[in-house]
Amino acid sequence: MRDFVELFSNSRFRTLWFARIISNLGNGMAPIALSFGVLALDGATARDLGFVLSAQAIPIVLMLPFGGVIADRLPRALVIAVSDVILGAFVITMGFLFITETATIPKLMALNVIAGILNAIWWPAFPGIVPAVMEERDLNKANAVIAIASNAGLIMGAAVAGALVTLFGSGWAIVIDGVTFVVAGVLVFRLRRLTPRTPASGESVIGDLRSGFGTFMSFRWVWVIVAAFSVIVACMRAGFDVSGPVLFKEQFGGAADYSITQTALGVGFLLGALFATKYKPQRPLVFCVLVTFAMPVQFVLMSMALPIWVLALGAMAVGMAFEQWGVHWTTALQTHVPRESLSRVSAFDAMGSLIFGPVGLALAGPLIAAFGVSKVLLGCAVITAVMLGLTLLDREVRGLRWVEEEPATGVAPERATDGV
Repeated sequence: MRDFVELFSNSRFRTLWFARIISNLGNGMAPIALSFGVLALDGATARDLGFVLSAQAIPIVLMLPFGGVIADRLPRALVIAVSDVILGAFVITMGFLFITETATIPKLMALNVIAGILNAIWWPAFPGIVPAVMEERDLNKANAVIAIASNAGLIMGAAVAGALVTLFGSGWAIVIDGVTFVVAGVLVFRLRRLTPRTPASGESVIGDLRSGFGTFMSFRWVWVIVAAFSVIVACMRAGFDVSGPVLFKEQFGGAADYSITQTALGVGFLLGALFATKYKPQRPLVFCVLVTFAMPVQFVLMSMALPIWVLALGAMAVGMAFEQWGVHWTTALQTHVPRESLSRVSAFDAMGSLIFGPVGLALAGPLIAAFGVSKVLLGCAVITAVMLGLTLLDREVRGLRWVEEEPATGVAPERATDGV
């Protein structure tokens, strides 16, 4: 309890914490509202849902490296605040398209392209803001407690999303999502003077991209995991984001039942974050890879269309696994990667992990039409399990250990990994 009191005595941390819980309240609603809103349009299919989601996923992948350069050149709090507020305005617009029954696939795709660009600017900035407001010794606890806030918001959002969509339609849930972005952006804007600008590198944008990529590639454990997750994320997008809503529309009770599993996923996130505050594995990557085998297991459970309570338990396990990555991976980057390159490395990390996500989204609809949703889910299970297993063959992944001191500048300490 004393650790939590110390964290919340920091006013900058409190502001960041409240911003995350508010923003994720809307994020908990968004996947349910958008997916079932698209599927409810006249003549819409799984392929259309894949197109709408891909419209956001593709610009995220393409723009992330530039987002990393922006976040390493400008005050990160300002980058987060401005992108949040502008993104909120476009999400609200999307919601009103559903409310006024003027939503079409091309309009939704256009708005999602803009949302993808703004997300690409926001994403690399966030890992760099926590070290700017917290002491190095408190990073793991701070990341975990922020994750608790984020997941509490997801749980609340997912819990009410099914009812909102069922009773009032997708539009109002999406509008609420947009409003939460605006409120979170205003809160983080208060930190703009407290999170200093990273010292200028003196390089051009292209030079910064090259040096950031060089730093990214200098950490073998980073790019090995990212390479594996480039395929895993494609399976996640195909299996959870497209096949999931289709499965629940065809064989369950639609948005209301889907929100149960999404709420359970959020509960898993929360439990995982709480666990991460108490347990710091000596070999964090090995631990995270092993618990993530919950994902292929969940794909198998979904393929069998087992009772909703079984799928909810599986979703909870997946959420706990994801959150171990969220906390331990972020902390590993923050304590191994030179601080002046952190946003660019985070950008290449995200870009590499997400690069095949649009492929998974685009292929999911045609594959479901050709083979059925159950076989697509089984395929995702097999591929995911194989990729997770392959990561454990790498020596640096198995050997990564914690570093307690701040990396500040230069390369990470040699003792960060050991051979196994």
